[in-house]
Amino acid sequence: MSKGWTQNAFRSIGISANLIGQYESGRSLPSYENIQRISDVLQVSPSVFFDDHPKEDHHKLLTTLIQEADREETRQAWEFALPCWQAVEAFARCHGLPSHQFTAQIRRGMVLTRLGRWQEAIDALLPMLANRAIPISQDTLFDVLSNLAHCARSLGLYHQAITYLHIQGASLDRSSKSWVKNRINLGSVMMLLGDWSESVSVYREAVQTSETYGYGDLLRWALLGWSSALLNQGVDVGVADSLHRIERLNQEEQNPDLSRRVLHNWMVYARLQGDVMTSKMLFDACQASVGEDPEEICTLWEEGLRIAMQLEDPNLGMAAVHQLTEADIPIPMRRSMDLLIAEYLWQNGHTEDARIYVSRVRLSLQGEKDPWAYRIVALWDKFGERGGNV
Repeated sequence: MSKGWTQNAFRSIGISANLIGQYESGRSLPSYENIQRISDVLQVSPSVFFDDHPKEDHHKLLTTLIQEADREETRQAWEFALPCWQAVEAFARCHGLPSHQFTAQIRRGMVLTRLGRWQEAIDALLPMLANRAIPISQDTLFDVLSNLAHCARSLGLYHQAITYLHIQGASLDRSSKSWVKNRINLGSVMMLLGDWSESVSVYREAVQTSETYGYGDLLRWALLGWSSALLNQGVDVGVADSLHRIERLNQEEQNPDLSRRVLHNWMVYARLQGDVMTSKMLFDACQASVGEDPEEICTLWEEGLRIAMQLEDPNLGMAAVHQLTEADIPIPMRRSMDLLIAEYLWQNGHTEDARIYVSRVRLSLQGEKDPWAYRIVALWDKFGERGGNV
């Protein structure tokens, strides 16, 4: 700015305004070659872009390390990108380059998220929020909070994930795409907590904003979440219209992941409508195309177990019990799965096996306050004493 240059002016040296913006926001770090080109046209030394003006050989080594890390991320080779960012962080720390050290720590945390090392990612990213001396741009703050929420959710820390999403939402313009993404993520975590009514409300906000500002790509996901929250409440009114609308929106730009999840909602909708045979047919179709997300897999087999209970299909029922028992999922989700399994086993005369699953829930509640699960366990005890059906 002091030289009178705009972002667009850098096109003359082959660097786009978008890339300059990423450099300024900290979302991308320039190669040493680009630092040199920018320095030349602005008639300044490359050292002005580094803390405390280190030696030129330090500039080159640091930017070479950053370039290598960026290259591995572009290849999505996260296991190789991680040591690269660790090297950048260590080099910057040793040579007193705090801004590069903090940037590398953030990028390391994001790579750890990609690798599914949730707690390590939280340990890397959380200090970035607590340290007021660290300058974080709005875009970077959004990414950090998104990653923290994702990690907390994956660890089953749903209330913590909601806290991160609330902090993120408070800093966003309610008319922006980022705000809509925040609402969609918030609604999905609230569904995991079983807060269906609040989830419906949050998704409705995302739908309304997407419609108002023409965010068609996000509208599809907002409608999907809204329909899922309604179905989880056992409500099917308006769901069919929403699913048809998603399918129309998805025709122009086919998203396989979205199509698969829409199919899942049609399956639940058919069961709630009493058309269990259609629901079973859709279950088979979903099973053939299910992704690798543990949440998605468990949600599918949870529905499969409900279908088995209505069809009195022992093969499907025991297959669902096996899949849900072996699934690696957070404790809160595990509790709801175990209670459903217990209900199925009890209905099919496997009383002792049902008690084992209820005991698992009771053990997982030690030291925790989960009034919903405690009420369910109390009901099991009450019916068990009477020898009746649940």
